[in-house]
Amino acid sequence: MKRNTVKRPWGYFTNLESGMGWHLKTIGIKPNSRLSLQSHRKRSETWIVVEGDIGSVVRGREMRHRVGDVIRVPKRAKHRLFSKRGGTLVEIGFGVFDEDDIIRYEDDYGRT
Repeated sequence: MKRNTVKRPWGYFTNLESGMGWHLKTIGIKPNSRLSLQSHRKRSETWIVVEGDIGSVVRGREMRHRVGDVIRVPKRAKHRLFSKRGGTLVEIGFGVFDEDDIIRYEDDYGRT
């Protein structure tokens, strides 16, 4: 897998490595930003907070996280990340990965 960083209005993600049915990437969230409320039919995600101030909403439950915390997102669960001061996570995803698998319910940036 070729490493590449993709900029988004809320920050960035960098693809680090992938194999059959899994991927590893970092996610950087800008201060006062949040990702879309979304779900995936074909993949689950596990996030590990490595830096900063991170919040999550998974299945309607909002939580705050510290460095070292692990957040699990099952397939089909509505979820989002946000940060007031900015932060970084490592994501490990399991399943099938394609952009068509993102179902957005709310998005601050007008994406559908």
